[in-house]
Amino acid sequence: MAIDHPARSTPTPDPPGHDDTLGHYALPEHDVVVVAGTAAPRRRDDADAWRWYAPRGDLGSPMTLGRRWWGLSPEGDLVSDDAVNSLALRWRLVHEARVVAGPPAATWCPDPEPGALRAEALGQARRLAERHEARPTPAVLAALCRWWHQAELAVAVADDRALAWARDRLPDLAPTRAWVWELHRLTGSSALEH
Repeated sequence: MAIDHPARSTPTPDPPGHDDTLGHYALPEHDVVVVAGTAAPRRRDDADAWRWYAPRGDLGSPMTLGRRWWGLSPEGDLVSDDAVNSLALRWRLVHEARVVAGPPAATWCPDPEPGALRAEALGQARRLAERHEARPTPAVLAALCRWWHQAELAVAVADDRALAWARDRLPDLAPTRAWVWELHRLTGSSALEH
């Protein structure tokens, strides 16, 4: 049986079986399951976080950053996304993820270099600022704080931690166009200072 996805003109192959799972890692807002193949996952009913299925080869190389991964939303919807396959997620897998099954995440995923984390933060902050400057939301503001935090410290954290960190430094922070570009400027300054 194949899974149909509305964004694709052809069905995806059958999902990996239990034997294809090489490791399973949990973060508060994501689960990452490392699989031997590249097929999409089956729907499930036990979700409380996003679950992404990462082909083993994707985690071992920076050349696969941004490649789409299949995933399941907490509601069980099948999705694919290219933004989740980032250095930030890889850093968090190595440093923060709880092993649910399999070896430590560092088995599949080398620790990203600080300079690469900072460069990613600068590019992502620019992309977000350009895309959302007209109508920034609290979620966009939190994501920009995450990229600023990553550029400053070369450490990846979840949005809520980054927002708290930023509010300690900028108590007047608000989802406005001016703050969007100020956070972009701060991200660039932090990335270039180190």
